[in-house]
Formats: sequence, structure tokens, C-alpha cells
Amino acid sequence: LDRFFEIVDQPGQASDSRSARAGPVVRPGAEWDVIQAPRRFDAVTAPEVQTLGEGRVSGNARLVLDFSATVFLASAGLAAMVHLAKLARARGG
Repeated sequence: LDRFFEIVDQPGQASDSRSARAGPVVRPGAEWDVIQAPRRFDAVTAPEVQTLGEGRVSGNARLVLDFSATVFLASAGLAAMVHLAKLARARGG
């Protein structure tokens, strides 16, 4: 995963010292938008996270997924992450 994503312990450590702290779902208007990943990031929850992320990336290409509460990550969740990463990079994020 570290070949596709920057992996950090805390959102504040992400590439920029001006990063937002993690919010409960999304923290719009900050330098970074933060989406709290679901407890189970699988085929059931991935489409919702992907749709939410697409909406956030269209307004701000700097997006953080907070996995602090996630206990299960399926391939559908990974696919959603890769999709959002590509969108963000294409918009300069």
C-alpha cells in the first residue's frame, strides 16, 4: 500500500504541517478534507465512501481517509482508495 498512498499514524503528519485534524465524517473548508473510514470498509460501504470522496475531491483535491476506527479492509475498500487517490492526483492533490 505504501507504493500508492502516504501512510501516517496521525492526519496531522500528512505531507503538510497545515493538515486538518480528523473529524467525525468530513471536515470541509479546511486545508485537508478528512473522511472517517467505516468500521468495515468492504463492498457494502465502499460505494458510499467513494461517492462521498468524489464529491469532496471535486472541491478540494487534498483528502485524508482516517482509518482509526476501521477493523476490516476488503478489496472493494482498496479499490475505492485507489480510485480516490487517482482523482485527487489528477486534480493536483
